[in-house]
Amino acid sequence: MSLKNVELQVALPRTIENSRNVQNQLHQHNVQSALNAEDLAKQTRQTTQTVSSMEENARTENRERERQHDRRDRTLQKQEAAKADADAAPHPYKGHVLDIKM
Repeated sequence: MSLKNVELQVALPRTIENSRNVQNQLHQHNVQSALNAEDLAKQTRQTTQTVSSMEENARTENRERERQHDRRDRTLQKQEAAKADADAAPHPYKGHVLDIKM
């Protein structure tokens, strides 16, 4: 089955047009794949940053709790030391004899 000249005149432009369409579709697929890869990389970076920031916040909260606990312990130790000093100090006049004559 051979093509006549008139049929070739119609078939060749369609073939060229179809090959352009196929090439455009392949190119569009490649571009879309590249965009998807960029989006995935961006999403991965954001997730990593979020996790890192959450870990840093947790560490900061733990440090703050430890500092508050240490402050509370130091305050209690100071209070106990002050109470022990007050108990150990002699009373200025208790236990002494006073002679008052009028």
